[in-house]
Amino acid sequence: MKNLKITLVLFLAIVLNANKLSACHGQNLLNYNVSVGASGVTINANSDPATCGCGPYWLQTEISCSPAFIGTQPSCLTQKLAFWNQAGTSYVSFPYFNSLLNVPNYTQANNWPDNCSLEPFNPNFIPFSGLCPGKVYYIRSREMVMNPPFGNSGTPFPSYGTWTSVQSFTVPGNPAPPGTGGTITLNLSAAPPTIFCGGGVSLNAYWTGSCNPGGCGPGFPTCEANMTITPTYSWSSSNPVTPLGYPMNTSFLTGSVTTLNIPSLTSTTTFSVWLVNIITTSSGTTASYPNSSNTASSVVAGPTTIFSQAMNNNCMSASVPCILIQPGVVTVNVINNLPAANVTVTPNTCLSSPTFTFTDSNGMPGMTYNWNYGDGSPNGVTNLAIHTYGAAGIYTVTFTKSGGASCAPLITTFTVEVYPNPTSNLTVNSPVCIGGIASFTNTQTNASVFAWSGPGSFTSSAQNPVINNMTPALAGVYSCTTTSSNGCAVVASVNPASYQATLNATSNGPVCAGTTLSLSASGAGSYAWSGPGFSSTLQNPVMGSTTATTTGNYYVTATLSGNCLANAVVPVQINTVSVSAYNNGPVCAGNSIGLTATGNGSFSWAGPNGFSSNLQNPLVPGALTGGVYTVTVVSPQGCVATATTLVIVQAPKVLNPKYTSTLCEGGAIYFEALDGSGTFYSWTGPNGYYSPNANTVLQDATPSNSGTYTLTIINSYSCMAQAKVQVTVRPKPNLDIDMSRAVAGCAPLCNVEFIAKTGANIIDYTWSLGNGTTNTTSNPKNLCYNSAGMYSITAVGKDINGCEAKVTKILEVYPVPVADFTYTTGLSWVNSETEFTDHTTGANVSNWHWSFGMGPDVTSSNQNPTYSYQDTGTYNVTFRVKSDKGCENTIVKKVRINDDMGIFVPNAFTPNGDGSNDVFMAVSNNISKFEILIFDRWGTMVFQSSDIKKGWDGYYKGSIAENAVYVYKINYTNKESKTNSLSGNVTLIR
Repeated sequence: MKNLKITLVLFLAIVLNANKLSACHGQNLLNYNVSVGASGVTINANSDPATCGCGPYWLQTEISCSPAFIGTQPSCLTQKLAFWNQAGTSYVSFPYFNSLLNVPNYTQANNWPDNCSLEPFNPNFIPFSGLCPGKVYYIRSREMVMNPPFGNSGTPFPSYGTWTSVQSFTVPGNPAPPGTGGTITLNLSAAPPTIFCGGGVSLNAYWTGSCNPGGCGPGFPTCEANMTITPTYSWSSSNPVTPLGYPMNTSFLTGSVTTLNIPSLTSTTTFSVWLVNIITTSSGTTASYPNSSNTASSVVAGPTTIFSQAMNNNCMSASVPCILIQPGVVTVNVINNLPAANVTVTPNTCLSSPTFTFTDSNGMPGMTYNWNYGDGSPNGVTNLAIHTYGAAGIYTVTFTKSGGASCAPLITTFTVEVYPNPTSNLTVNSPVCIGGIASFTNTQTNASVFAWSGPGSFTSSAQNPVINNMTPALAGVYSCTTTSSNGCAVVASVNPASYQATLNATSNGPVCAGTTLSLSASGAGSYAWSGPGFSSTLQNPVMGSTTATTTGNYYVTATLSGNCLANAVVPVQINTVSVSAYNNGPVCAGNSIGLTATGNGSFSWAGPNGFSSNLQNPLVPGALTGGVYTVTVVSPQGCVATATTLVIVQAPKVLNPKYTSTLCEGGAIYFEALDGSGTFYSWTGPNGYYSPNANTVLQDATPSNSGTYTLTIINSYSCMAQAKVQVTVRPKPNLDIDMSRAVAGCAPLCNVEFIAKTGANIIDYTWSLGNGTTNTTSNPKNLCYNSAGMYSITAVGKDINGCEAKVTKILEVYPVPVADFTYTTGLSWVNSETEFTDHTTGANVSNWHWSFGMGPDVTSSNQNPTYSYQDTGTYNVTFRVKSDKGCENTIVKKVRINDDMGIFVPNAFTPNGDGSNDVFMAVSNNISKFEILIFDRWGTMVFQSSDIKKGWDGYYKGSIAENAVYVYKINYTNKESKTNSLSGNVTLIR
């Protein structure tokens, strides 16, 4: 029976494990539903009840741009879903949308609990915002159980249900425009393109062209999003060179230039370069395209499955491809021998056209050229050079051709010549009278041939030709071409003036008296003028000031060029006119100006501010400014006379008074008219302010005095001027001192603090603390007043406008009494009264407290108490006093109380006869028998007495004892028959 029970238990365990193993596999989805909404697609489904245990369970929906799907999710997504420990219930890794089972507390921490019943998944939602408008998409879904290993680490072993049937939907909107494609060309250039006698070359790979592949897509799968494209290049050459296969990186499909440097190239070589793009994803997939075997390829295509699927799922499969044309090819020529120079030069020339052209017909690209023209000007640097010389002469030209550091330069030298131009200066005995002789002169250099030409078909080959009979037909310009032996020529010309024996004379008359009379005659020669009170030898004389007596005939005689004589007469008429001007000024601004003119003719007035009038006596109404008014009269003969009159207008005076524009409360407002022309002054302003003075002061200003002040001035012409000024009186800042932490007390008074009570507008503080110190904070603290007194505390606060407020308060520091006392002079004895006397100073004491050293209960409050001690000893007497202000002070003194045997012996005396301390003697009040012996330092007894009341007066054997220290010995018996002895030293001092 026992064995039967064990077998049944094992059977049940096997059955249960088998069921659990079945439940850990993905099942088909139940109640699967796809709903297309306005903003996206929603997928709902239930899990089969057989889905029980294990976990986590996911609803996975895959989206594709075609009925073909990827089908295998990336390993990174499997890891993500198997070890899900986030708060979210969904995760998107395009093209996969994943949602967890919708069960309460369905988390990794709770070991993925479920009810083993028909349970819903959280819905998958595919938003249209991440898809291409107008595009048809395909979806399918399945259940996944991820089955992470024990401990939630390591490799999961997922299980999948069957995919649902494929469904499709179209995203609202217009499709993306198609691509235009294009061609991208890989180019290769060389610098330099030709190398002479060996050398290095720099190869540059670069892109040209553009491409638009078109299409639309939301991006690569999330796990493959970190795809990197690393462009590299593959190089080849027709000849072995170093380096080969040099790796180079550049941005993908941009115009970036990549350079390969060949340090040495000795023969002509053709170079080629191919692009190799390496694509790497986070899941480890790679792709490379195209390579050296390709001449063209579609950039958007790749050889690997993952890359192709990613492109398909991004709706790129139908886009227009970008064609890549490669390789880039360039040939670098190497020339080891420079071609000889073949120089052609313009023939020698004259300075009038000094430009030469120098040409080397054996030039090649990449070579360097240098033409030294021999005149110090900058050299030419091309195989064809043009140069213009600035002076005549023979020049040595040096031509240097080179092709790199390894090639020996070729040097060619030759000369060119610039011939000097001849010079020519033509003159003639101009002017020439008609019928006279014309003599021409050619002053030249470097010339041998002459060719003259002129009016009337005149020609001559003489250097200095002559015309013996000058006629009007021969008047004009004569030219001569002067030529040197080198064929260089220069042309010059001269114009001989010819004159007929006639004279034309005129004047500018008739003129008005006082104006200028101008006489003029035509023709070159010498002249003689005569007239009323006038003569001149000028051709065109001028009389600067004419009068009525200048009227008459003026005669002129001229000796013209060629000694030709001519006469003429000019009649002259002088006219007269006059005018005077007056005014009614001075006038005040705004009144009318009256103008008056005398004379005969038409009148015209002009004056300030554009005034004009044709009246003889006009008015200027409302005049504001004065000035000079000018009247012009024109006589019937057209003569003009002018007169001026100065009008003084007391114009509105522009006052610029001086005043205090801005000040602080309590200050003074100063007003100064700064104008002394008035006979009446007044200042008016706010609050009925008035002053009849030109300069005035308003003391102790307050803010109510702010406002506009008006200055009025009336001068001797009753003209009034005003000015307004604006005054601002800023109020004092609010300031007070908080003395709550500065209460009167006893000296030393410490931890004192003053607090400024003010508004926020004070920015600067100055404290005078009454004890010689200052402070600039708003809250001086931790202050200590060591001496008693009345301290004046002053705070000055300044606001942002510079206005100050000042407040002063008194801090009283009470004096502390200086406690002191004395007690009964001499000895104090047991059972006798000791008198204590107060000697306190420094304050008015109102309270006394004595403690006699006998315990806390033995005290006295009398000022001068007495006390009887009952036993001998030394007692600490404490005396405490308190002033009327509550200030205390304490002093402690020691009081010695002797017993009945007590005796007092001083330690010094001064026997000088002043009545004080003249005798050395012992004191006691209880002695019945007494003896004292005194010895000097040698042991000699200098004094002896058996009477306690008889002391030593400082004499020994009738003479004054010396100043010294003496030794005494006393033997005594008290009244109770007790005996005692003592010894000591006493000092004698005179």
